Amino acid sequence: MGFDSITPMPDGKKLLVRGLVPRFELVQYDQRSRQFIPFLSGISADDLEFSRDGKWVVYVSEPDKTLWRSRIDGTDRLQLTSPPVLPIVPRWSPDGARIVYTDAQHGRSWRNLLVSAQGGPATEMYPENDYQCDPTWSPDGQQLVYGRTPYVCRLEH
Repeated sequence: MGFDSITPMPDGKKLLVRGLVPRFELVQYDQRSRQFIPFLSGISADDLEFSRDGKWVVYVSEPDKTLWRSRIDGTDRLQLTSPPVLPIVPRWSPDGARIVYTDAQHGRSWRNLLVSAQGGPATEMYPENDYQCDPTWSPDGQQLVYGRTPYVCRLEH
């Protein structure tokens, strides 16, 4: 749960805060019925990306913030990360064999990690103390480009 809108009570002995638990629902638009229908059973997820062949999807489950991959029909689900890792912006390699993502753990520099689409331990791409974010593959899958931020990022979700 994230907290914001902190306001002291008039007596100064208590605080009022707003607590937020993010919830998402994956949906797709059905042109025939002209309605949004659940995608992947309407799971609560964010940062969704399809593999280039269109057969797989990677996403961050909410609110537990774990990285998962599955076929687009929801079968062959595999959890790729566990806390305290806080994955954001996952990206498939062009060949569909690997996934790169940013680990945005609070209290430490963000770093880009690489994991096999079949699971296993993740490896840090470029060990350093600077913040790394938003990795993206070159079209041939041989290189990664990523951003740096000159200030400490704040995760909003």
